[in-house]
Amino acid sequence: MLREAAPIITSSLTHIFNDSLEKGEFPDAWKLLSVPNGRAVGC
Repeated sequence: MLREAAPIITSSLTHIFNDSLEKGEFPDAWKLLSVPNGRAVGC
């Protein structure tokens, strides 16, 4: 779904991201990080 929407939303997301970088303000949701630990389930 994101691949299909990419041509449509890329410009808007780029503007939002660049504006955030310029102002030094980031939405709280962007500060959340989920990193997989690499362990396989069931091993």
